[in-house]
Amino acid sequence: MTDQSIEIRELRARVDVLERMLVGTYALIVGVVLVLGLTLPLATTHAGGEDQQYWSVITTTLAPLNGADSPWGGIAWLLMTLLILMIIITVLLLALTLIPAARRSLSDGLRVFGIVLTAVGTVGAVAIMAIIGASLRTETDDFGWGGPVLLLGMIAVLPLLSGALRSLVGARR
Repeated sequence: MTDQSIEIRELRARVDVLERMLVGTYALIVGVVLVLGLTLPLATTHAGGEDQQYWSVITTTLAPLNGADSPWGGIAWLLMTLLILMIIITVLLLALTLIPAARRSLSDGLRVFGIVLTAVGTVGAVAIMAIIGASLRTETDDFGWGGPVLLLGMIAVLPLLSGALRSLVGARR
């Protein structure tokens, strides 16, 4: 082999390492944003005085929604179903799309599945924000950052799943 072909191979290896680092860092950031979307408050309700209750995807699925201090009323089970669905979608996106994309092993089947999950997750995040926005009872109740951050995380998954980046996230042939 010539010196030039050795240099080209070394340059390709360096570019490959940089691409892996870039995609891995982006996937990590998107994963953090998705987890933050699950844990940040969707809403803050004020029962009176200094009493505040924070509602995030995680805490809402663990708390009774139809209690006396619940602002959700008759839509509690719809909201609970959407929140559990968002947890499942987020876990599946992390496990089946973000981790394989970061490892450059995202197959075409997983890419299509990730696109479907992202579409359903985006619709779910918008629906959750609409339900919460319509359910806030008083002027002192606040809309939280959880819904917008979750929506941003869902949308941020899409570049990793696009056909244009298939060479960066798919297996090398």
